[in-house]
Amino acid sequence: MFWGYFDESYQHDKNTGHAVRCTLGGCIAPCDNWLELSLKWSDTLRKFNVSTFHMKDFEADRGEFKDWKKNKPAERRQLLQSLLNLMVQYVTLFVATTVDVKHPGRHTRAEYQKLVKDIMRAMGNKGMGFKPDEKITIVYARHNDFSKQDADTYRRKINQYKDRPFVFLGLEDPRNCPPLQAADIFAYEMARHLRYRRLPNGQDYAPARYPFMWLIKEAAKRGSLIRLELFP
Repeated sequence: MFWGYFDESYQHDKNTGHAVRCTLGGCIAPCDNWLELSLKWSDTLRKFNVSTFHMKDFEADRGEFKDWKKNKPAERRQLLQSLLNLMVQYVTLFVATTVDVKHPGRHTRAEYQKLVKDIMRAMGNKGMGFKPDEKITIVYARHNDFSKQDADTYRRKINQYKDRPFVFLGLEDPRNCPPLQAADIFAYEMARHLRYRRLPNGQDYAPARYPFMWLIKEAAKRGSLIRLELFP
């Protein structure tokens, strides 16, 4: 039995604040891996007197991480590195998909639901390396654009034509779920990696952020996969 945990990350227009791209990223591993990661993740957070890890707050130096960049730079680096170490140790597959928001400023329900369906399609692909008899449980972070009814509907539709049965689709609060906090880190880093910038010579490049590049390097060493799945 494999469990996959997914969270979303939005890119916003700097001038209007409107969401212009949504990325859904997740981490997949056997159940036993998640049990061990959860225990060590919680112990790590307690060590640093943090109740929940949220990458957006961590990067923005706010919430539980307010003024860490100035007052706790060493602890800040140690905390993130400790969590990244746990991710590459226990996660066997990182997968993400992304979509541009067609109408910035409007509700993004349609875009988010497309990402959910695309992820489920991706998990049914043979290239993901699952054996025919291996089932997948998928858990999404609670989100206003994705209800329990939506989850059940998508599960029934996907199971009709995919040989990869999803035994349950759950919705959980990341504050109480370390695996979803790990998914939050990966979704955030993938979204930032996809923010291509235009160079003076006209070429695009993706910013080489340390957390994302380190995950790629270490995951490759351990034989884990990192996949970006794009669907029309």
